Amino acid sequence: MQGILNDFVPNVSKLTLVADSDCLLTEEKLALELRGRGFDLIEFSDPVEFRYAYESKYRSIWDRGEHTDLVVVLRLQNAELESLPYDLLQAGRKLTFNLGDLFPNLSYPVIEKLDRSLLDRLFEAQCKSPPDPMGDNATKDFILCYVFGIAAELITNEVELLRALLRLHYGKLQLPQMLAERLIQVLKGRDGFKTWPLSEIVPDDDAFFAFLQERWPLFLARLGSINQVREDSPEYGLKYPGPDRLPFDHQDIKVYIDNLFLEGKLTPVEAKGIEVDAGSWVQSGIAMSGVDDDVSNVLDSLINPGKTKAVGLVVDKVDKIMHGMQLGSAGMHNQIKQWCQGGFLAALVGQLLEYGYEVWLTADHGNIQCDGKGRPSEGVIAETRGERVRVYPTPELRAQVAGAFPFAHEWQPVGLPADYFPLVASGHDAFVSPGEAIVGHGGIAIEEVIVPLVKFERKSR
Repeated sequence: MQGILNDFVPNVSKLTLVADSDCLLTEEKLALELRGRGFDLIEFSDPVEFRYAYESKYRSIWDRGEHTDLVVVLRLQNAELESLPYDLLQAGRKLTFNLGDLFPNLSYPVIEKLDRSLLDRLFEAQCKSPPDPMGDNATKDFILCYVFGIAAELITNEVELLRALLRLHYGKLQLPQMLAERLIQVLKGRDGFKTWPLSEIVPDDDAFFAFLQERWPLFLARLGSINQVREDSPEYGLKYPGPDRLPFDHQDIKVYIDNLFLEGKLTPVEAKGIEVDAGSWVQSGIAMSGVDDDVSNVLDSLINPGKTKAVGLVVDKVDKIMHGMQLGSAGMHNQIKQWCQGGFLAALVGQLLEYGYEVWLTADHGNIQCDGKGRPSEGVIAETRGERVRVYPTPELRAQVAGAFPFAHEWQPVGLPADYFPLVASGHDAFVSPGEAIVGHGGIAIEEVIVPLVKFERKSR
């Protein structure tokens, strides 16, 4: 955040002592910017460990008359800088940063629970629209509006609600639990939303997409026969309560829907007796018959058979099944089996062989069923935040997170780019919430790093 960066000018003082009880210097952009300006950050937690690093690395540099900018960070709650050794206090300049000073008009109990990656946007919003002193709920509403773009008080009908939820979940914005609860509280106060399953579909993107999925066939049924679907539609056995009819065809909603089908978040369904115009956005949500003809037409238009010597095709259906899987490896295998029975893959390989190509099938990674052991949230300092591996720009930042997650392994970056330090989950563990089961990849298990290489041939008998 610019307010903090203004206090860090290179070559002003070789030693800076910072009281940072709210861990503000762990915010990703801020930490990288300080490092880019030439500042080394070292945390004062263990006096013996700190003294060794200080004397062996920095003190010797200064004794040679060379300059380096060292920032000593004290993160103990309510700690005073005076608890640092006397020689540091004499040699260094002193700074103090805390959330209360940065956000004086916002509720501290609310702000301190936010992920540090959100503070930069919140600070910018505060500068552009300075708030009056706010309590807890007003602070939550301010964050929802200016950080997540959700003005809860302006959501008054189902189109506005769907649009807000689509922006939230399609944009992969992780709404903190306290903000999700506040949004649900405000929405439940509206008469039009009392039957909606807000407690499920607001905080959970999988539940939201499942809610849309089970109402999509009802929308298609109305296209075929506007009077066939009753208002309650009990025969469809909806899992989630709420309105049967959703305004999928509203201009603000349908711009999302076709992408959701194309990206695998929603699954096309069969729809007999329904005619839609060629190129209609509805087509992406309808399962097409005649797989062989479809494959042939697609390949003809893409590869120009007979003239193209080498072709690389990416079929990402299995990957999408994996990333959306909540039923473990068994559920994933079942979905893949059902997809294969649809005939697309067999038709694709068969058509390529028919064209005279030599066909090979492989994958870019394997997968493994894992159990959550905790998601790092003490400050977003990772450049890659995967479920099986997280990557940090410095070994110090990685070590800071690794200390809180004993199941993680600090992988040595042999052969990897500079400034690329992985923290790998071991065994069948994952960086997700405790008790949550996933099917993931990116780790070092043999199931993840070994992939098949299969050659297809057509032999005549």
